[in-house]
Amino acid sequence: MDTTYESTDMDLSKSPRQTPSPPPLPPCEQLRLNKAQLSKMITFRKNKIACIQELQAMPDHHPEDSFYAGAADELQEIEETIQLA
Repeated sequence: MDTTYESTDMDLSKSPRQTPSPPPLPPCEQLRLNKAQLSKMITFRKNKIACIQELQAMPDHHPEDSFYAGAADELQEIEETIQLA
């Protein structure tokens, strides 16, 4: 009689699984990645500023509008993140 234990899906779902973290990038690659991300954020900031300016230029502009408030909040977050970088 074979008494080997086979794991079931339920057993696997209970087992703690840790996904291995990727190996750290070499410093030059990390710097290049950081610069690329910063460049994307700066471009996004420029576009967000242009959107806000267009909204402000509209005759029926309402600063309390949720879309405008959300855009202004996102712009503030981007500004803070860029300052940290």
